[in-house]
Amino acid sequence: MAYALEFLLALITIFTVWSEVGGQGHMDLLPWYIKLGCSLSLAWCSVRFTAAIVEHEKAWNQHTAVWFIGMIVVAIAMGGITYYYHLHEVPDEPDSEDNTSTSIIRPEWRRTMAWDVKPGVGMSADAARRSACATSRD
Repeated sequence: MAYALEFLLALITIFTVWSEVGGQGHMDLLPWYIKLGCSLSLAWCSVRFTAAIVEHEKAWNQHTAVWFIGMIVVAIAMGGITYYYHLHEVPDEPDSEDNTSTSIIRPEWRRTMAWDVKPGVGMSADAARRSACATSRD
């Protein structure tokens, strides 16, 4: 019963520490089976490490050394996997000043009157016809 509680506590601790140290953004990129496999492996190694300490007279013996090395190897693998996903994440688009454009709105200080516009220059045919009709009536 004690080893089962230690295993569950180790899982909670591993997930919390891994997301804090590796970054939650990188953890979101990892597939679930990698996170689960690494976490279960590290939790299993830590429980077996504790069992090896308890079952032998000396705290440091051959069994504890093997399980300790197992914990180190799994932790290095977890760090390497996190670093791999850090290097291969999709980069955000930077907000550089080279790619931005600025719009300037110049206010019209005076309205364009019909007599200021020359008929047919820069106008549609319909607008030119209306302008010509307006000027001929006056």
